[in-house]
Amino acid sequence: MAGKVKNELKQAKRHLNAGFNGMLPLIIVGAIGLALGNLLPSEGVLGELFAFLNEVGLDKFDIFMAIVIGQSMAGKTGMATGFILGYYSNQLGMGVFGGIVVGFIAGYAGVLFNKLKLEGSTKALLSLVVVPLVTAVIGFFLIRYCISGPVLWIQSALIGFLNNISSTSNILLAVVLGLMFGFDLGGPINKTGGIFVMISLTEGIRGPQTYATAAYMLPSMAAGLAIMLDRKKVLFDEDEHVQGPSSFVLGLLSLSEPALPLMFADMKFMVPANMICSALLCGLMALCGLESQLALGFLDFIFMNNILLGLVIFLGCLALLTGLILMRRKQLYARGEL
Repeated sequence: MAGKVKNELKQAKRHLNAGFNGMLPLIIVGAIGLALGNLLPSEGVLGELFAFLNEVGLDKFDIFMAIVIGQSMAGKTGMATGFILGYYSNQLGMGVFGGIVVGFIAGYAGVLFNKLKLEGSTKALLSLVVVPLVTAVIGFFLIRYCISGPVLWIQSALIGFLNNISSTSNILLAVVLGLMFGFDLGGPINKTGGIFVMISLTEGIRGPQTYATAAYMLPSMAAGLAIMLDRKKVLFDEDEHVQGPSSFVLGLLSLSEPALPLMFADMKFMVPANMICSALLCGLMALCGLESQLALGFLDFIFMNNILLGLVIFLGCLALLTGLILMRRKQLYARGEL
């Protein structure tokens, strides 16, 4: 029984990695669109182009993740339902974790269908019409009444909690935001912190946006740097080595999602490590009163009121997280778990 469960978890991890690998090209496209939109004039056709690239890459990648997970689990049967449920999840703003959940719903529905001993026109009819429709209807109600409600309630409660903290201590607020940014890297908790950051920015408070930009950079840059330091290709596999340089570059653009594959490969270690280092980074920046007039990727530091101090704090936290990742991978390698 235990062996069967372990095998199922291993298969789920493989499908999850397929989803992450599939979404990375979209994130790269979105990052390029975001960077160009902030560096070049964004009027007319160019403005439409940058907005299009940004939307496809950074606002819709969770839909594609659901499609890839569904396809990885059930072939063509899981693709249509993956898109349908992923699209609805995206409309509700459930983010990357919504894409993961609905992708597995679509995949398992397809797996159940594939187990049926059907042939010819009957199988074609079910796969083209019945399975996508039934899964879409059931998934709609499941997402609407069982999944989205708790997520939205948690987001609302956290916003209120952060507002209370902000009136008490700026440093404590920065630490809490750092913990949130490092927890799920683009998921509901991370997005809730981002909403609070945008609310603060509309009120002319730039500190939280400065901390958020640096915290978003940290995980992807650390993951990419750790992979690139593994020159003998012992601690990371071939796919991870291909993704390493791009993860580091995307981290410079303030995208934390490229670090998700490495985080999900070892969640018990990586989630606390990300949270601790992000909280340390944000707390130190708040303690030193660092703020940036243009908090956008690496430009966050160029426009900071103390560039040198900001860089020292960030590089110190980057070195700490990179070292923790390498130590953990060596530990897993010594145990024979890699």
